[in-house]
Amino acid sequence: MSEPLRTPPRGMAILLLVGPAFVWSAEYIGTGEVLLATRAGAVLGTAILWAVVLGILLKYWIGMAGARYTACTGEGMVDLFARVPGPRNWAVWIVLVVQLFAGALSIGAVATAAGAFLNKLVPSCPAASPAGSWPASPSPSPGPGPSIS
Repeated sequence: MSEPLRTPPRGMAILLLVGPAFVWSAEYIGTGEVLLATRAGAVLGTAILWAVVLGILLKYWIGMAGARYTACTGEGMVDLFARVPGPRNWAVWIVLVVQLFAGALSIGAVATAAGAFLNKLVPSCPAASPAGSWPASPSPSPGPGPSIS
């Protein structure tokens, strides 16, 4: 006997269903889209528009393929990569190494952007540091004129 269909959620229970979707979509749009794509557009202008269109199409295709595979088979993409012929889990290791490298670059880009923002927000002014504080200011040189002894 088949199970009866559940009634759709109502009221605040909708948030239990929609909430994870918002988290997933926010994770899927990462720092590359927010920081790097806008910077590339500002520097290169419309000359790089082809790469933006290609990137959007590839991201959509890969995302939909992964979601459909998971919905149809019930297993994740890592499980699929683990079954690829060849040495055991070689595709998983390649994906892991590439993701770690991309993550390090992304963290560096975000840290650089945050540092530049904070520098503009609160500029450093070495002349305002009190005397005797570190780093020590260089002692004044006598200058090019004649010295009086």
